[in-house]
Amino acid sequence: MTLITGNEYFPGGLGEFIAKKDDFLVFEKGPSTDVILQWATYRDASDQCSLSRIWGGIHPPADDIPGRKIGEKIGQNDFYFANDYFKGKLTNNNLQNIVYPNPIKKSLDEFSITNTKLSDEFNLFDINGRHIVLLDKFYSESTRITTFKFPKTMSSGIYLLKINNITKKLVLDN
Repeated sequence: MTLITGNEYFPGGLGEFIAKKDDFLVFEKGPSTDVILQWATYRDASDQCSLSRIWGGIHPPADDIPGRKIGEKIGQNDFYFANDYFKGKLTNNNLQNIVYPNPIKKSLDEFSITNTKLSDEFNLFDINGRHIVLLDKFYSESTRITTFKFPKTMSSGIYLLKINNITKKLVLDN
């Protein structure tokens, strides 16, 4: 938000959120009274959010700081990418293919690739170099996204996805 607004502080110097009595929580009643949360900076709000997830037993403490560092790096990269994109500095020739989700949960049984063309070639290989046949290719001209289903018999592990002459690592997870 600091990159987007140009300021680390909330507009007016204070951000505020009101959690109304018995109208905020999804799985239980609460809070028992109106709660007003206030922060000076976007980082203050983020810190409080992270801590609430730990105190609520939703996220393990060991993941908190590494998750924040990764999130900060991803957020900055996305900001600069979007900034270049909307300024017209990116063309179809220099946009990267992004594979998502990655890692892939086995229960999802599909993944998608951004910035594709109908003429693109896709090949999937296991770590030993064996070719794996991808199923049900679906290409959307309007979004330029190609989606694949993969065989249910695939085991968890690392795979290599070759998109034309570019190779991407793909992780299949239980």
